[in-house]
Amino acid sequence: MFLGVPTMYQLMLRLPDLADRDFSARRIGFFGAAPMPPSAVEQLVTTLPHVDFYQLCGQTEGGPTGIYLTPDEVRARPDATGRWPIPNCEVRVVDPNGNDVEAGATGELIYRGETLMKEYWKQPKATAQTIHDGWLHSGDLAVIDEQGYMTIVDRLKDMIITGGRNVYSVEVENALAAHPDIADVAIIGRPDDTYGERIVAVVTTHEGHEVTLEGIREFAATYVADYKLPRELFIRDIPRNPSGKILKHVIRKELSSS
Repeated sequence: MFLGVPTMYQLMLRLPDLADRDFSARRIGFFGAAPMPPSAVEQLVTTLPHVDFYQLCGQTEGGPTGIYLTPDEVRARPDATGRWPIPNCEVRVVDPNGNDVEAGATGELIYRGETLMKEYWKQPKATAQTIHDGWLHSGDLAVIDEQGYMTIVDRLKDMIITGGRNVYSVEVENALAAHPDIADVAIIGRPDDTYGERIVAVVTTHEGHEVTLEGIREFAATYVADYKLPRELFIRDIPRNPSGKILKHVIRKELSSS
């Protein structure tokens, strides 16, 4: 059994002989802590078909609280984040007023259970902003469908509003992650006098490969609407924390001075 963050699995998938290695002892794989592009999930289950993969999603404030997908669901819906609450946990997707959203709508994931944190240490204001009536507000935006599948599309603080329309960065990241020349990608918003924010792609390419803004826009147009396409491109390494989450505040700070 192996538990890894998406970055670890994606690095593994870059090995040209991965399918030929002896993984006969590997039976179960878990991945979580950061978004895994659907293209990487599909490659993972195809390359190691005998391994049962579970997707997990939660957060530190919740302890072992969150949502998950079973191996069959991972294979059937590589785009989804979870369908079931982890045992001893309740989960909802709600609008800003705390009402459950309808199927197909976007809302915030909230959790309730015995494992939730009591408080942020000596930060009562931050605690009050996060826990309401016993529910932990995750800050994760998710779409829920009629079958109960939940797909995280962004962090509340990372959502981009361009020309008055919401753009969820994870959707654009997933589209570009399927590009054969791109090893890693982050999508952020940058202030724009006309649109309010413009979409910026920060990309790490595979060694020896190159991409252009026009090329990635043409590729992503197959997956997302025109207004979601990047208007700027930067080539650089993507900073991540130990859990594999993209440090977008670091990228924004560095780009603000460029």
